[in-house]
Amino acid sequence: MSRIAIDIDSTLYDFGLPLRQAFLDMALDEGDKDRYFKGGYQSWVEWRSPTDVCGHEAFEKALESVHSPDVIKAQAPFEGASEVVNLLCEEGHEVYFLSNRSDSREVVEATEEWIHENIVDLGKTDMYWSVTCTLHDKRKYLVETDYLIDDRPKTLVEFIYKYGPPGSKAFGLMYEYNRALTDIPNIYLAPTWKGLEYYLQSKGVIGSFDTPVGRMISG
Repeated sequence: MSRIAIDIDSTLYDFGLPLRQAFLDMALDEGDKDRYFKGGYQSWVEWRSPTDVCGHEAFEKALESVHSPDVIKAQAPFEGASEVVNLLCEEGHEVYFLSNRSDSREVVEATEEWIHENIVDLGKTDMYWSVTCTLHDKRKYLVETDYLIDDRPKTLVEFIYKYGPPGSKAFGLMYEYNRALTDIPNIYLAPTWKGLEYYLQSKGVIGSFDTPVGRMISG
């Protein structure tokens, strides 16, 4: 079976909303509305927009807040994410969740707890999944990965052209900042996880067609 990397922020749950709230909270707490309000209201025309507008230091501080254990565990998963990820696990794929966040024990444990409670069932011993949290470049973890589910344009493009094996494919939810990637071969974006299920099945990543989406594909 294949090895599949799945991003967390903006892939399994809404990352933008709590990040904007973190900027607004910092503006009020520190009395610096001119600086931090920009991060809360900035249009994400590019993935790195908040960094460009507010500076790296402010972005890192907001990111740390969003990735605190309490905030992580409070997030609601996107509709359909759990069903599709469980299909991948049940079919024997090696699934690992990969996120740019602190690798501290508290953050890793909170991330694992959230995935267990919202995405996959840890009690099913026939499923294999793991979690990797890192503040460093994710690329080195993608070298031996067959498929990637992510949202960041740079990560998706570099996986297809640099780090993935021949025939690798990348999938992701569509946002304003990545929608131009729909013209790139082997990158498939969908507005919902049901749409991702369609692409994963039509490209042979999910082999079972005994689902509404699968039956639609097969005719």
